[in-house]
Amino acid sequence: MAPDMKLMLIGVLEIGAAFPFVTIGVLAAIARFWKVDLCQTLPWLRTMRWVGWLVGNAVASVALVSHRVFPTFWVYVGLSMVSTSAGLAISEQWVKRRDAPDSPSNSAV
Repeated sequence: MAPDMKLMLIGVLEIGAAFPFVTIGVLAAIARFWKVDLCQTLPWLRTMRWVGWLVGNAVASVALVSHRVFPTFWVYVGLSMVSTSAGLAISEQWVKRRDAPDSPSNSAV
């Protein structure tokens, strides 16, 4: 039995929307209970954000250009990855405000 495409699309979009909030929740729990300096996570958050943005744009662009080869579902997967990438910027800014308030890249906040 083939899965329903609408349900798959809703699932992908929900995961993409929830991932940044789960990330900030996990980081907040780690910071609160283990009293860890989260500055070491900044390069990883920035890398995940840029990789998600690049891969999401590539997937959405390829799916839009070759719409006969790829179904429309892949356009939404790419857009979901791009929106997740934008959401990870919120987590990154939270870590910067909390643990590195006087860093040079934090002056624009």
